[in-house]
Amino acid sequence: MAECLNTEDATTFNDYFIKTWLDDNSDYANTYNCYKEHHRTNSSVEAWNARIAKKLKKKPNILQFLVAIKRDMNEFWRRVVMDGPISRKKIETIRMNTMIADTVREFESREISIGHCIEKLK
Repeated sequence: MAECLNTEDATTFNDYFIKTWLDDNSDYANTYNCYKEHHRTNSSVEAWNARIAKKLKKKPNILQFLVAIKRDMNEFWRRVVMDGPISRKKIETIRMNTMIADTVREFESREISIGHCIEKLK
């Protein structure tokens, strides 16, 4: 803020930004913070969209769309009931996720330095 123009608009925006995104009690910061969350990208959503697109023709009518969604929902619930994997992750992705979790755990327990942590993750 020190290098910003000293105007009422700039101050108003700065106050909004701090209150919304940086305050510890911010609902938005707590909602959208993904620290320690399993999914780091929207790949699962993209995979779902691709799966649905394969089941539909280019411009489906509403009935075709609803049938495809219902079939997908039934497949999802079948997997949930059978305690099977909901997503099919590649072995390389599972290995990488394990390595990332182990490296972060080592850093948090002070077994490795920040520099070593960064080296292992790059």
